[in-house]
Order: sequence, then structure tokens, then C-alpha cells
Amino acid sequence: MSKTTARLMLASAVLGFGLWATAGSTHAATVVQQPKESAQTTAKVEGVKRTATNATTQPVETPEQSENNYFNYQNVWVVGDSLAVGWDGNQVVKQNYPTLLANIIKPESMHAGYASSGSQISGNQNGPGDKTYDLTNNLKRVTADPQFKNAESLVLEIGVNDLNYSDNSLGYVQQRLQKNIRTMRAANPKLVIYGVLPIPSYMGGNNLNVKGQAGYTFNQLADALKQVYTSFGIPVLDWRQAGYQVVTDANRQQTLGDHEVHPTQDTYAKMADLMAQWMIEVSTADNSNLAENEHDSKTNFISNGWQTDESGNREYATNSVLASGFKNINGQGYFFNPSNNGLLKGKNQLATAGGKTYYVATDGTTQEGIKLVNGKWYDFGSNKTYYARNFTQSGYLNTDQGWRWFENGKPYTGFRLYYGAYYYFINGVRQENKWVSQWGNKYYVGSDGRSVQGYHLIDGIAYDFGNNGTFFLRGKLSGYQDAGNGWLWYENGEVFTGFRFYMGTYYWFEKGARINNQWRTAWNLKYYVDSEGRAVQGDGYNVDGTYYNFSHDGTFFLRGKASGYVSTPDGWLWIENGKRYTGFRMYMGAYYYFINGVRQHNQWVSEWGLKYYVGNDGRSVEGNKVKIDGKTYNFGTNHTFFLR
Repeated sequence: MSKTTARLMLASAVLGFGLWATAGSTHAATVVQQPKESAQTTAKVEGVKRTATNATTQPVETPEQSENNYFNYQNVWVVGDSLAVGWDGNQVVKQNYPTLLANIIKPESMHAGYASSGSQISGNQNGPGDKTYDLTNNLKRVTADPQFKNAESLVLEIGVNDLNYSDNSLGYVQQRLQKNIRTMRAANPKLVIYGVLPIPSYMGGNNLNVKGQAGYTFNQLADALKQVYTSFGIPVLDWRQAGYQVVTDANRQQTLGDHEVHPTQDTYAKMADLMAQWMIEVSTADNSNLAENEHDSKTNFISNGWQTDESGNREYATNSVLASGFKNINGQGYFFNPSNNGLLKGKNQLATAGGKTYYVATDGTTQEGIKLVNGKWYDFGSNKTYYARNFTQSGYLNTDQGWRWFENGKPYTGFRLYYGAYYYFINGVRQENKWVSQWGNKYYVGSDGRSVQGYHLIDGIAYDFGNNGTFFLRGKLSGYQDAGNGWLWYENGEVFTGFRFYMGTYYWFEKGARINNQWRTAWNLKYYVDSEGRAVQGDGYNVDGTYYNFSHDGTFFLRGKASGYVSTPDGWLWIENGKRYTGFRMYMGAYYYFINGVRQHNQWVSEWGLKYYVGNDGRSVEGNKVKIDGKTYNFGTNHTFFLR
């Protein structure tokens, strides 16, 4: 039988019967080493999504075909992501594709113990203990495994998580895959690698041309990975090619358990069938010698932009050249450790490159401005150059510690004139609410740092700092002054309670405030202050309807209630014991009639059962021929004044 005929018969057997082994197979049972990952771990890494489509497909063994023996005595390894684990978006399926594949190709052993959910080609995730998720670090464990040197074939299925969860550039993903293939080749030169591209992913949208967070699409990812595998002569299974399209835009709702990334059990079974078919075909083709055909063409894959290496170092590449030292990226400065090209992060620190010193923040960005670092002041400029220059500036400057006064780059202590006022600084820091002694005088700087002038109240004491721009203390304030809390009377800086003579009269103050319209007692005498706060004097002063007499000689104290015909601020009134009087009163040889203290005139008055008349001067008239309104009346002549 020719080799071509044998290959065709073998392919027919795989497609027609699934190549299930039987109990009567002459080959020993395959040992399958499963991924060392619990369902809980997978769920944590991948996230529980929509419940998978129910799948109960179980492998059914059929008579082994004689052509299906290529892998019978091989040790086959699988390194992959959650698909190799068997995650369907909600749970780990009963049989993952490494198990299903082993049931078909019947290798001596199938080793899938290093498959990890969430793993990336270019990532740096680490788990508890020695668990590593991502390919570069994972291969350190793989190649250190004593069994790895006995592996003849390795299925490498990985890459979808770089699209969905990484911001590394596509060129960097290619570089990492290239490096990892070289790592496996170096550890096991006879190893044959089978490159399996990711199945279509729809996490970002409903088709394969939606860009992920790193700016490339699924189709671009698949093409890029294919380039890398091809550069080594490694056969590539592309799930987009005809005959292998188990997941498409049209059927993803049925073939993916979460409708986005992870296959159902049925889909895993179809994948295993097609993988087996493909692996056998590429391995048994005419002139096929994969071990000899695989090579390293040393293709130069180019990376640009931000990337994170396997150690977690954040890097920036320009045409694959990694930034080292200072780098301005889109107007922001960054500093990369020259020893490993990683972004210098973790603490605020100084860093030097190219003979220039930079200040690097915890996030790796270089900072501008004036900064205090390790007790020394630096000026890192303000023009996006970020390096420290010779700091000789003077004046009030904004720094990372706040505003500071500098003289020739040194923090200044003393007074400085700024915006029309004097401020006092200690080591550059503006002082506030503080007494300062300078030039033999005392000064006070307020809450805004300005040296005060004029009258000011400080801790309850009023002070005079002058008003001629010299600002120094003259002394404590006395007299009626406004020191910031309104007009108050001060004695030696403190508010005063009592009488004080001011502008020709006495005023009464309580806690400095002038009191109005109130009685006060002092020196065992009574006084009254009016609506202007002045102590009143003179007779007939009306207080709440009662008239009082106060002294006329500048002593102001109360003499008593007013009585008699008194000149008051309300005019001349007849007052009896402080109250306005109504009735007749003899005054200066005549009777006068008063109503509410006011003298009446030109009117008739009835009193004591008699009638009287008060004339134009208010006096009761008398005589027997008194004419009133054209009539003559007799009021007698014996000083009784009543009408006869």
C-alpha cells in the first residue's frame, strides 16, 4: 500500500468513525495528565458567565484503524488556556479536548498538566505557590519538568486572552511567541510543535473585526500568530479555514457556552475530532518530516507602544527598541530603568540618565516644577523637558510642598515685600497668625500672612500698628476705636465697662460697646444715657413717660423727678412728681389750666362746678367787663376768677 493511499484511508477513518479506540486495541491505554486546576480556580480566572448549552456527548470507541497509529507510542503534550482546561463559560466540562484528543490518537501519554485558564502569550500573571498562568513564565516549569525531554509532540493552543485582556501590542505578542517556541526547542530539540490558533472570540462584539483593548482584532491576532508559527515551519490549525469552522458568527450562540469565548461540550468534541484529523494529516503527508521541516527563519517581528514583560516590567517599544532612561510619550515624560527597561515605579525618586537628573513619581511619570527631594530643592522646569536645571530663582514660587519664598534657590527666612504688603517667612514657609521681632520692633502677621497695620484685635487684645506702611507695633489700644469688631472703648488693649468722657459728655460702655437708652449706676449715683449713648443732663428729661431732673453742672447724675412748670425737650410742661398734670395750677400770681401738662389758652374751662376762661396768655381772666367773642362777662375782681 502506498503512503498516499494509507493517508487517504486514514483521513476517511477519522472523519467517518471518529477514530474511537476499543477495548480490544493492541495499544496500551493512554495516560492523560489533566490540568492541575480546580473548577473554582477556573471560575475565578475566567468568570462565570451564561449557562452552557447542555452537552452529553461521550466518546464511543470504535475499531482502531491500522493507519491510526502515528501517535500511538508518542508522549504528547498540550500547553494552552481555558480551552485545554475545558471551561465552557460556566463550569469545567466532563471531557476537555486533551482527553477527547487522546481517545482518538491514542498516544503513549497525553500531558496537559500545564494548561491554565486565562493564560496569555505575553502576560505575566502568577498564582499561589508555583502556579503560573502565562506562557513565558509557565514554560519555566514546563521545561524544568523531567518528562518534558521525552515529549515528541506538543500542541500549543493559546492567544485569545492576549486579545481580550492585554494591552500589549500585536508585535510584542508575536515576539513573545517566537521567544517561547525557541525556549521549547532549546529544551527539547526533537520536539514537534503543532500550532493551534484560538477559536473565534466574540467578547468585544458580534464579529471578528472588533478591536480589543490593545487595538487589534481577532482576525489580526490569528493572522499574526500564524505568521510566527509559519516562520518556524510549524503546521498551523486555523479554525477560520474551510472544513474547520466549528464556531462562526452565525452559530456562536449554540457552539459557545457563554456565547463569547468558551465552547460547549459538543463543540469540544468536534474540535478534538478535527484536531486529530489535522494532526494526522500534517504528520503523515508525503515528504512530511516535521521534526526536520521545523526551523527558525529568524523573522524580525516589530513591536511598538506599551507592553508588559513576563516579570511585570512595563516597557515602551519603538520599532522593537525598548525605551531606556527618559522618554517623552505623547507629551508626558516617563523614566525607564536602564537595567531592565521597565518603567521605574513604586516610589518617588530621583533617577539619572544621559547626564541629567529626573524626578520620577510612583507611577513612573517624570514630574515638572520645584520639588524638595531628600532635603534638597530641585527645579525640574515647566516646558516638558523634566530634567533638573540649576536652581537659582528668587521670589514666591509654587513647589510640591506648597508656596515657598526663595532667594537664589535657597529657602529664605525673614520679611519680604510682596504685592504691597510685608510677609514673614521661615525656611521659605509663609508664617501666619504669629508675632515676629525684627529690626528691634514687633510685628504681627495675620491669617493671610500679611503684616497687619492699623488697629487689630489679637487674642482679645487690641493693638495699634500704625497706618503709615511701617507695620510695627505702637502699643496697646485705648479709647473709642474700631479694631475690627466695630467701635468699642478700649483701655490698655482690653474692652472697657463703665463711664468714659468723650467729646464733651459721658458715655457708658459695657465690654467696650456703647449703651443707649438705659439707666446705669456709678459712684452710688444714677445716670441715664440717651439714644446716642450720651449721659443726659438738665431738667424734664422724659424716660418712659416720666420726667426727671439731672444736674446742670456737668455732673449728669439724677436729682429726682421733675415738678412744676418745667422746660423739657417736649416743650414747657406742668409736671407733678414726674408726670404731666391736667388741671389748674397757680403760677406767678395767676391760675393756668393744663391738659396733659400743656398750658391751655383762649378757651372755657369747667372746674369745681364753676366755669373759667383762660386767655391768650393762658392766664385765668378776671373783672366784671371781660369781652369774649363779642360778649361781656363778669369774672369778679377778688382773684377767684370764676364766671359770675
